Amino acid sequence: MKAKRILRYVDEFFRRKDKEYEIASTTRVRTISNGTIHISASFHTIETEDAAASDDLDTINGGEPGDTLILRAENGDRTAILKNATGNLHLAGNFYLDNTRDTIQLVYDGAYWLELSRSNNGA
Repeated sequence: MKAKRILRYVDEFFRRKDKEYEIASTTRVRTISNGTIHISASFHTIETEDAAASDDLDTINGGEPGDTLILRAENGDRTAILKNATGNLHLAGNFYLDNTRDTIQLVYDGAYWLELSRSNNGA
């Protein structure tokens, strides 16, 4: 029961963020291109390049120092792999967004996106 409550909270959080930034669900999706995405808000879902089964994400463009960012998988049938210490990502190891309930939260220090937390909610 507690897990369902947490999932409801996460879903509500994302709905509030969409309203806050007035982002339609189709525009919050970011597709990896040559290992890179460009962000425009504090929440995005990630899609692999050309709908590949998996794709590496090593660079996130955009953001100001102190910005936080939450990323979630767009499609559970594909895996976006956030690569640690590659490009401008500094994580507690690689992270696999392979379920639409997986999330990772990052903060930007002006040079790097640093991991704050991750949640592997996949089955």
